[in-house]
Amino acid sequence: MRIHLPQVFTLLYLIRFDLSMPTIAGLLGFFFCLSSGQPSEVPQEFPRTPLQEPVMKVTGKGGQEVVGKLLELTSRGVVLQENSGKVIFLNLPEVFSLVPVIAEDVSRQISLSANSTQENRWVHLRQGSILVCQRLTSSEGGRSLECQLAGSVGDPIRLPWRAVQAVRFRALSEGVSTAWTELLKRPEDKDWIAVIFDSNVDYYSGAVHGLREAELEFEVEGERFTIATSRLLGLKLGGLSTTSEQALVARVEHRGGSQILASQLLGDGQKIQAEIGSGVVLALPWHEISKVDFRHGRVISLDRLPVLRARYFPILPLPGLEGALTALLLPPLGKESAEEFLSEDIPTLLFPVGSEVLWQLPEGAWELSAYVRVVSKGPVNTVLRAEWASEAGLTKEVCLEIGRSEEVGLDLGTSRTLRLKVEAKTGSALGVFLEVKEGMVIRKF
Repeated sequence: MRIHLPQVFTLLYLIRFDLSMPTIAGLLGFFFCLSSGQPSEVPQEFPRTPLQEPVMKVTGKGGQEVVGKLLELTSRGVVLQENSGKVIFLNLPEVFSLVPVIAEDVSRQISLSANSTQENRWVHLRQGSILVCQRLTSSEGGRSLECQLAGSVGDPIRLPWRAVQAVRFRALSEGVSTAWTELLKRPEDKDWIAVIFDSNVDYYSGAVHGLREAELEFEVEGERFTIATSRLLGLKLGGLSTTSEQALVARVEHRGGSQILASQLLGDGQKIQAEIGSGVVLALPWHEISKVDFRHGRVISLDRLPVLRARYFPILPLPGLEGALTALLLPPLGKESAEEFLSEDIPTLLFPVGSEVLWQLPEGAWELSAYVRVVSKGPVNTVLRAEWASEAGLTKEVCLEIGRSEEVGLDLGTSRTLRLKVEAKTGSALGVFLEVKEGMVIRKF
């Protein structure tokens, strides 16, 4: 709406009332605002789209998917209501992931908020979580930190200093990553800061006393200094170990970029509550969550398990060449720590006839899950024998012809090793392989 000043005076004349000067001034101001053509700014919080209870896509251990409205999430399992109205219960040991399906514009609004011009801070907790904070300050006389999660409309999270391992003030890049890794390697007996000078990074030990929006209070050899956070790459807190207080049950991926490792999860149709240790519980609406991954800390693919022994025994003895043949013919194994995040795709592994692998299992109770098939680049009349065994004497033997497949499951109990031996039961062994798909060990509840 656009109104010009001549129209205003004409309107006042037509009213024909004895108006006081303050009243006339007020009317003029009102019409001037209308004439600007710009609406007055009303503070709004995202998401602006009306929210409904999100639909959840639940993926099970075998890859099957179920879609419905979430009624309840507990330590026992997931309660869903399907489109037909039927209510179903899924045992948590059978659930691998839970993904809220939300409107695309809501997701975009959250992403825009999380990637605003304001610089983020990355808080690394001792139990493994990484929180992306739009605002980060110390409170309670410096005894705790207050973090406003990027992309979240919730209240700030209060974190005790003892729960924090390090804080990064710069986004990771090639140069920053190297310096950040160096900072994390510093001794645990003191606090450390990494200060940027032009293109160089210097490290100082001392004691952190407080963090404000743009400044850090740091003590070096009895003298306190105030340092602008714009000069800092990061800080590392000393004096405590970085072990988790409790076993982790899932990784919660926040749309603002935070990776939240939870030791306990509860939820309903509106929100999820994640306990992250040190008495801290995060309550987040589902529209801020991109995924809940129950595989973290619970599922390890065979290629990531530590290898104690891997050998290839050729059909004919070849002294001195066993090591080279093992490296050439066996698939890549033990390439990453078992504690690393599990990628979306578990690689397919090929084990030639004559191979034997011994893996080390983490502490706890585990079970083996895999799909195996016999493939051949030569003979077609071979029957392959694959034996899976644990140190406790639990075994699973599979005998397959070329092209045949089978699902393998084995309760490993609390065994600390898993062995696979592949050999030809009948026929030629040359060019015959055991193909292992979705090979993994799963922690039992």
